[in-house]
Amino acid sequence: MKKETIIAVILGIGFGLAVAFFMITKTKQSDLQSKKAISVDNKVSPTGSAPNKVGQALVVTSPKDNAVVSTDKIKIQGKTSRDALVVIQSPADDLVFTEKTDQFSVDFPLTLGENVIRVSVYPKDKTLPEQQKELRVYYLDEQ
Repeated sequence: MKKETIIAVILGIGFGLAVAFFMITKTKQSDLQSKKAISVDNKVSPTGSAPNKVGQALVVTSPKDNAVVSTDKIKIQGKTSRDALVVIQSPADDLVFTEKTDQFSVDFPLTLGENVIRVSVYPKDKTLPEQQKELRVYYLDEQ
C-alpha cells in the first residue's frame, strides 16, 4: 500500500470515531432533557387495606418430630382447614385424601430406620397458600 492510502484509512477511522462519540453524547443529553422530573409533592396514601386471608394453620399433633417408635405403623393426627386436600408422603407410602372436618387421623406405615414424612395441605380456597410440615420418625425393631 502506498503511504497516502494508509493515511487516508487512519483519518477515516479517526473521523468516524469522533462522529460516533459526538452522536452518542448528544443523544444521551437529549434523552435526559426530554424526561420529566418526578414530583415529590403528590404523596399517595392507601385508602383501604387488602383483606388478609388466613385459613386454619396446619398443625400435626401426633407423632412428634424425631419420635422413636417400635411398631411399623403410626397414627398421624392433626388439624387443618375444612375440605382441604391432605397429602402425606414418605418413601414407604403416599396417602391423599380430602378432610371434611378440621381434624384428620390416619394410620401410616413405616420402614425400618429413619422415615421422613411430609404432610402437605392444599386448601379448597385457592387464594390461601399451601402448607407443609416435615416429620422425622424413627422405627427401631426391638427384638
